[in-house]
Amino acid sequence: MVWRSPSPSGGWWCYPKKWKSNTAICITGMSLIVLWIWKVSAEKEWRYRQPSRWIPSSMWCKQLKETKS
Repeated sequence: MVWRSPSPSGGWWCYPKKWKSNTAICITGMSLIVLWIWKVSAEKEWRYRQPSRWIPSSMWCKQLKETKS
């Protein structure tokens, strides 16, 4: 049976030795990608109509900051 004998690759539930560093590297990489996408999105955001109520993107939208000044 496959699941009773350990295989050289670690079996069905592999537990690699460097899982903590691999996880940290993946989280760091994904965070950098998300931050880059957020930055590009905030730079390109443009509203043709002013919002009638407060919205979260008004904290970083350049267009809304310029109209308040």
